[in-house]
Amino acid sequence: MMKKGKKILCIMALAALAASGCGSSGEKKKNEDVFRVGVPHLMTTYDHTKGFDGWSTTRIGVGETVVKFDADGKLVPWLADFDGNVFTVKDVKFSDGSRVTAKDVCDSLTDYCKKNIRAKNVMKHSSWKVLAENKFEYKGEKSILTDPMFCIAKGNLYTGGKVISYTNQKAVVERKGKKYEYVAISDSTTRGMSMETGEVDAVFDVNPMYYKNRVHAEVGGARTIMGRLNMGPGRPLRDPKLRKILAECIDLASMEKYMSESYDGRTFVELIQNADDADSSRIRVDCIGSTLIVANDGRGFDENDIMAICRSGSSNKQRGKNIGYRGVGFKSATTISTEIIIYSSGAYFTFSKSQCAETLGMSESKVPT
Repeated sequence: MMKKGKKILCIMALAALAASGCGSSGEKKKNEDVFRVGVPHLMTTYDHTKGFDGWSTTRIGVGETVVKFDADGKLVPWLADFDGNVFTVKDVKFSDGSRVTAKDVCDSLTDYCKKNIRAKNVMKHSSWKVLAENKFEYKGEKSILTDPMFCIAKGNLYTGGKVISYTNQKAVVERKGKKYEYVAISDSTTRGMSMETGEVDAVFDVNPMYYKNRVHAEVGGARTIMGRLNMGPGRPLRDPKLRKILAECIDLASMEKYMSESYDGRTFVELIQNADDADSSRIRVDCIGSTLIVANDGRGFDENDIMAICRSGSSNKQRGKNIGYRGVGFKSATTISTEIIIYSSGAYFTFSKSQCAETLGMSESKVPT
């Protein structure tokens, strides 16, 4: 990785967005004893300590967290009950049959924070300690514990089942004597049609237009819940002026710094995704002195793209049509550089801490990321 402070020169098309894996449709069902599930993608591994691979750990049902969100957005116990800051581990076991203890939970959290910089940053204001065999104290924001990166594990043993085999195309898991097969099907329409053809028994993350007038069930997730505002009739946030005031009260600088740190180590991946989402056929990376140059031959920026790249979560890309769509990933470039220059379709602009500091008449160290 380049040292922080080096310049990044991006000749590119669109703002970077978060990752989504790719896959292919599964094989025709052959064994009715195996329950098959069509999923959007599977990560390179199911090791929750590596990058963002924890999403696959929970997606295939082997990874479970201390707490979770229910369908109504309420934080509820999963592996442990809680009363304030004190958690009591339930009678749960790892896949080898050994009972999960409070020490196992604390060791699991500690281990991940040692192995993953994102976890370390997220947990920097949290602490935990063992109180008894089945009790531990956790001080911090409880909702953090719902993130898949904080699955409870002991080595390669998880609480939700045993992995029989795993690739980024297909995973086979054994749970309570039954086998489950998770097949990566990247295209939303193909994933939905796999139900019609009998290739799978269940699918998730399908375009709502597909399951219209079909029998289906909707299950809420933490990301949806955490970004939801109740704007129903009679509710305070129905008033757009109040919503605007609320938005202006949010510490956007701190929020974006946290988001960029969460994507630390993914800069090159995110820039490659930019190229793909811009329909480019080539990408070039050069390092000249202290300047890193990343270029592609994809579609250039328009006014909306420029606005989107200036604010997290403002991307105009669409889920299902682009690899990235959350409007977050490009911010990871700020973790390896203090000056980012973009040339695209005649547009030229920069994100520069030094220029910002000079313009505002303040110390560069006080300029938000």
